Amino acid sequence: MILFLKGLLIGIGKMIPGVSGGLIALNLHVYEKGVYSLTHLNEKESFHFLIPIGCGIIVSMVLVSHFLLSVFTEYYTLTMSFFIGLLCGGIQKKDFSLIKRNQVLFFLSLFFLLSISFFPQLHVPSHNIFFYFFIGIIEAITIIIPGISGTALLMSFGCYTDIVEAIGHITSLHYLPILLPFFIGLSIGSVLLLKLISNLLEAHKDQSEIMIFAFSIASICLLIHSLIKTSFSFFPFSFCVGYFLSSLFQKTTS
Repeated sequence: MILFLKGLLIGIGKMIPGVSGGLIALNLHVYEKGVYSLTHLNEKESFHFLIPIGCGIIVSMVLVSHFLLSVFTEYYTLTMSFFIGLLCGGIQKKDFSLIKRNQVLFFLSLFFLLSISFFPQLHVPSHNIFFYFFIGIIEAITIIIPGISGTALLMSFGCYTDIVEAIGHITSLHYLPILLPFFIGLSIGSVLLLKLISNLLEAHKDQSEIMIFAFSIASICLLIHSLIKTSFSFFPFSFCVGYFLSSLFQKTTS
């Protein structure tokens, strides 16, 4: 049940602009085990771990996508305050010791994520099957690499509304020209990148942890910047709920 709830949060976070599903998974302490399980599907334990989380992600993405655009607009400050709290609650004191190991790598990673997050909106002349295949690969990268908001990049490419609407009507054949190339690109990108990330986590664990922590800090800063820029307001109660929930999941995991 706990894994299913974590999957729900990861799926919701994936659909909200500025929030990274991979980073939510990292802060809920299911990221590394998720990568390992996806690259070791021949082990029984992998399925016991992936099925409840996967179900939670699918349920949240399909159900939330129906209401996301209107609800997110209506309760923007409340929602963002919650996810800022959720991300802050996942950071532990020992994580800050990572900076001392390689300060150059930490600040380069921090600068990299902050810089790509301020891409201007691109004007794509036509959205065809090749475009949605490419977007599927981009989505795979943002799902697997923590801290990069796939939703923010989709908005930059001008196809966020199309993808959300298509997922919300996943049973309709009308959206097949969008969903089919998108999911093919997503699948191919995920398979290739998962193996790479798995090897990096094994061979270069310290460097990987430093980069991921830098992405975490950068993402929190970007969410706070987005909140201040949009509404100049903050919901402490919503923040505390997110923080408490993240801390509770940590205790449950340990």
